[in-house]
Amino acid sequence: MANSANAIGQFTDEVEQATGEVAEGVKDAFGEMIEQGVQAVKGTPTLTPQQIQQKQQEEEKQKAEVRRKLKFHEITQATLNKQYKLSAEKEKQRKELLLQEEENKKRLEQENKARIISPAKIAPPIPGQPAPVVEEIARSKQESGKGHGIGG
Repeated sequence: MANSANAIGQFTDEVEQATGEVAEGVKDAFGEMIEQGVQAVKGTPTLTPQQIQQKQQEEEKQKAEVRRKLKFHEITQATLNKQYKLSAEKEKQRKELLLQEEENKKRLEQENKARIISPAKIAPPIPGQPAPVVEEIARSKQESGKGHGIGG
């Protein structure tokens, strides 16, 4: 009998302990539900520490993404600025080269004009003497006959 009383007492203790644990869980669940209901009415949610930590991690991820995008755009902008400067320099060099070519062309035309002998430079022929032959005129005329030097 002592054994059965002891067993009943032990069983009663276990039931009380299990009931207490269940009641504690039910109290916690009801407490959370009541708190959520109150928060829903108030409109301000209360986050658990784990939810707060998750939210902070998500915010850090978003900040890191924004920083990464900003860095990408800064690098892209710097690259584009460098490209624009190079293009502007190349265009400037091209224009300078064209200007220089035009100046060279004008200088060559001026030199060619200076080479052309004006009629005033040729002395009028003296009657009875053959007309003096200017070297440049001689070079420009074709000699008649084969094998006669320049132009032949």
